Amino acid sequence: MGRFTASKYKNGSPKKLNKEETAFGIRISELCQNDPIACGVDKVVFTGEAASLGVLDVGEVHMTRFHPVAANLVLIADHTHLRLYDISTQKQLYSEERSCSTVSWSYDGSLACAASKSGEVSILDIRKRNAIATATLFDSGKDVNHEWLGVDKLVLAGYKNRDRVFQSVDMSNLSSVISTLRLGAGSGVPHVKYDHDTRMLFLYAKGDHGFTYCEVGNEGTIKENSKEHCNDVIKGITLAPKSTLNVMAGEV
Repeated sequence: MGRFTASKYKNGSPKKLNKEETAFGIRISELCQNDPIACGVDKVVFTGEAASLGVLDVGEVHMTRFHPVAANLVLIADHTHLRLYDISTQKQLYSEERSCSTVSWSYDGSLACAASKSGEVSILDIRKRNAIATATLFDSGKDVNHEWLGVDKLVLAGYKNRDRVFQSVDMSNLSSVISTLRLGAGSGVPHVKYDHDTRMLFLYAKGDHGFTYCEVGNEGTIKENSKEHCNDVIKGITLAPKSTLNVMAGEV
């Protein structure tokens, strides 16, 4: 008989803030399907109603992602193109005609992932200006969100047969799924956040009243650990830098 081993994440439930530590009445944009919030060391920025935040004039931007190593490089996705800019020189370094609504960098910044509302997911080598893998994995016509699990695996969030689905894949074979978790039917676009340091994965959908957190195995397997209920509707989640946290107060 196999011996049961308790997960090291069993006490990983987040500590809720007091009312004095919480900002209320902030009006978040209802039009943005992607995460409208981001957290820095001492600032939190968000997309507000009837307002936008940006430094580059590229039209309607779906998503921007800074390079994880080169702080001056930013990848931008819009309706018609995928572009790479150097904001220190204000020059465009790369442009490709590609309709994509979400983009992400691999952990070391060597590759990028781009996904469209048609459900197509592509792994891109920006330096060589080509796609090294492409597959159609979802079928809803809504955004496909994704995060890299290191340098060769990803977790993707989208719709399949009206269900909100999270699945991990290896970039060498996007069509071969390693793990799958289903969130059930719903209109809120599914999202994912991954903490590389603790290998904790946070799954949620806009408009829901909670989120699920999981742990990721060495082979990209996803194990569900707990669900956290929230009284308010979730519109976006971001991970705070470790330097803002009292990491010794937790058990993870």
